[in-house]
Amino acid sequence: MTFVHPTTSSTFYSAMLSNFLNILVILHPLFHIASGSLSSKPDATACPEFRESLQAVKLVFHDAAIPGDLKIDFEPQALLNIAWPPPDPETEPVYTYPGRHLLDNVTFATPTFTATGLHDDNQGPFVIIMLAPDVPASEKPSLREFIGSDFYVTHRRGKGGSVLVNQTVAVAQWRRPHPPRTSPEQRYVFLMYDQPPTFNSTLNLDNTTFRNFDVVDYAVRNGLGDPIAGTFMYIESNASCWRDGCT
Repeated sequence: MTFVHPTTSSTFYSAMLSNFLNILVILHPLFHIASGSLSSKPDATACPEFRESLQAVKLVFHDAAIPGDLKIDFEPQALLNIAWPPPDPETEPVYTYPGRHLLDNVTFATPTFTATGLHDDNQGPFVIIMLAPDVPASEKPSLREFIGSDFYVTHRRGKGGSVLVNQTVAVAQWRRPHPPRTSPEQRYVFLMYDQPPTFNSTLNLDNTTFRNFDVVDYAVRNGLGDPIAGTFMYIESNASCWRDGCT
């Protein structure tokens, strides 16, 4: 039997407690992102919790090397949240948060979008883009999975904030995340931009292909500027989904 000196044991457990509390401090804002407990229109100065949430999202994005791989400047001004319809009628919608790990059998339908922290004078329109930087490889341009324009804030409330609804047909129709069965989980990134009055959804987009999509080039050509919000998740192929033929 090993004897642990009381002083050593106390120091050890104090260190463990300190590390645990530090982790909670970092993750606390993300819990609020997922739960939608923040006000839909908080002021960053008056609401430190909201400011910490923005910093947490930025930190997770950088930890996942997304700004570097996409070559974007990511300074979020609002929180973008995603929810997928329930896989079956007896389950809840699939809510996500930056960096969540999911299987592709729960992400095949078009998701709904909510936002938190948008100013009263900025209720839309917005452009939302989804892309996959790991397909075919992170050092190459991404796959374009979805581009939707004319998103506006509504008075409807979702679990992650005010519901965003678009009023036009998608610029590029939704393509479900489709990671290969034999590859590890891959990043799927959603970015939201302010939509300028000059935005023309029919220009600067080759709808015949979804490969080799350069989000920075598309943003520059359409005057979108830098993204004002974003989220991402790691999605992995689910063997049962492939076997059962999910669509």
